[in-house]
Amino acid sequence: MFSTPSVPGSWLGLLRLQVQGSVVTLQPRRSPGDKAPSLVLDLKTGRVTQQQGGTRVPDTAPLVHGVVGVMVLGSGAVLALVTSVPDAVFHVEEIQLITHEAVKSNTGDLK
Repeated sequence: MFSTPSVPGSWLGLLRLQVQGSVVTLQPRRSPGDKAPSLVLDLKTGRVTQQQGGTRVPDTAPLVHGVVGVMVLGSGAVLALVTSVPDAVFHVEEIQLITHEAVKSNTGDLK
């Protein structure tokens, strides 16, 4: 039997999401101390880096259940995240696309 993802002690390794301009930071929800390992994506360039000891994403940041992938388009990158699941990850209820404003205005990328 699976536990509900939102309860403490859940079997899921949830991530915290922070978007600042074109930079997206993902960190484990349960990172010890003030510094935490981070996955950082620049939506303008599509560059993904891993950082150790970066500034901690606030505890109030939205939670993410998983990363579907990164799509690099002509005018920037799009990050696809799983943002809602029922009791088990085997059924995804919602995927959120996070992108830079240049992608939203490029009709070729929107196709």
